[in-house]
Amino acid sequence: MKEDFELIKQKIRIEDISNYLLGKDVRGMYKFPQERTASIKIYPKTQSFFDYGRGIGGDAIRLWSHVRQVDSWIALSEIKSAYGISNSPDKENIRQKIRQQELDRQAAKKVEEKRKEQWRNKVNSLKAEFTIYENLLASEHISPLSWVWCECKNRSQLLNYKLDCLCIEEGG
Repeated sequence: MKEDFELIKQKIRIEDISNYLLGKDVRGMYKFPQERTASIKIYPKTQSFFDYGRGIGGDAIRLWSHVRQVDSWIALSEIKSAYGISNSPDKENIRQKIRQQELDRQAAKKVEEKRKEQWRNKVNSLKAEFTIYENLLASEHISPLSWVWCECKNRSQLLNYKLDCLCIEEGG
C-alpha cells in the first residue's frame, strides 16, 4: 500500500495535479475552488504545497485530498483513475519482492549469527586468558607484590573490565 503512494509521488508532479484541480496559476499562486484570491503555493523543488488561507500543506496526494475534501485513500484512488494508473498489482513483481525480502531476512540472520559467534569466541578467549592469570596469582610460584605478580594482577583486572564491557555491549 505504501508503494502506491510512493509510485504516485514519483510518477505525477504536484504541478500537474494543481493544474488539473485548480486551473492555471495566478502569479505563482493557485485559487482554492470558489475563492476570489489565490492562497495555495506550489513548491516544485520539494514537490509540496501550502495553503496559506487554511494553514494546510503536504505532498501531491494531500493536495488532492485537501481540494476534493476526501481522505488520502480516496485521493490515491482518484489520482490513479484520473491519470490512468492501473490498480491491479503486478503479481510477478510482488512475488519477486517477497522472495527478495525473504533472502534479505536470511542474509541478515546469517550476519547476526556470525556476529554472535564472533562475540562468543571473543568472550571465551578473554575468559581463558583471565583464568590463566588468576591461576598464576593463586599459585605459590609468584611471590605477592613482585613485578610479575603485579603484571598478572593488572592484566586480570583489565581482562575482567573487557569482559564486563563486552557483556554490557551485548545486552546481558
